[in-house]
Amino acid sequence: MASNRVLDRAKNNKWDEFYTLLHDIHKELVNYKDLFKDKIIYCNCDNPKISNFWKYLCKTFHFYGLKELVSTHFNADGNSYVLSYNGGEQEDKASYKYHKLQGSGDFGSQECLDLLKRADIVLTNPPFSLFRDFLDILFEYNKKFLIVGHMNAITYKKLFKRFMNNELWLGYNNLNFFKVPDHYITDFQKRTDQGYKIKNGQKFFEMGNIVWYTNLASKKKNERLPLTREYIPFMYSKFDNFDAINCDKIKDIPRDYTGLMAVPTTFLLKYNPNQFEIIGISGSEQIGSLFIKGKEIFTRVIIKKR
Repeated sequence: MASNRVLDRAKNNKWDEFYTLLHDIHKELVNYKDLFKDKIIYCNCDNPKISNFWKYLCKTFHFYGLKELVSTHFNADGNSYVLSYNGGEQEDKASYKYHKLQGSGDFGSQECLDLLKRADIVLTNPPFSLFRDFLDILFEYNKKFLIVGHMNAITYKKLFKRFMNNELWLGYNNLNFFKVPDHYITDFQKRTDQGYKIKNGQKFFEMGNIVWYTNLASKKKNERLPLTREYIPFMYSKFDNFDAINCDKIKDIPRDYTGLMAVPTTFLLKYNPNQFEIIGISGSEQIGSLFIKGKEIFTRVIIKKR
């Protein structure tokens, strides 16, 4: 269970306000339409005043056939609140239930965990800095979810093991731009080379390798990856310290190779557990760092064809 450590980290972190865009939410959620029917949806990192998850799900409440929409968010300056929507007229106050929380609305607080218990599916963009803690809670309470996170999170030991055990997979789409507070633009540009674009007078910050994490049933997960390359030994490097061939790109995976293969982490966007078995990941205790001609190779997922 989340502890005060999580709450303290949330209070001290100033770089977790990345707001998902409406079109990105629709583009992903529409793929799971039938799974949301008659479900209680909990957005536990979402201020209804600014959250696009809340706005989108209110507008599409009947399209998805939802039972109830519930939202809480963290308020570092004091008490937060619960807001729920039952699908009535959006301009009618009777369609909403408001309840003030005793605490700050931290997702790991007992108040929010009690709300989590009665929810069917969690939909949100949790703080990137607390992603591991957030995901641990969802699994602890055996919840279905569709959440936004950085691709680099797959390297976390416990999280990667869930991929191996087919308990967790990636969604249909990547996300590239987020709405952020204005001061983020200046501060981030001072320390990164990432930029932003302006649309309709608003600034959107560009982030790389942002994906959807889920345990909802997905047709994409069962799509077979088409393999067109043949294995020609001199075209594939082998590692100095591990018996596997290196595939720099997903399209390089040979259709006729039966041994171990090392592929980029983006492979997980195409991963079908009926077609491939995940053996491990470089940098782990099991595999270690991988080298070709003395040069360390960036993170690779080790797979084998079934």
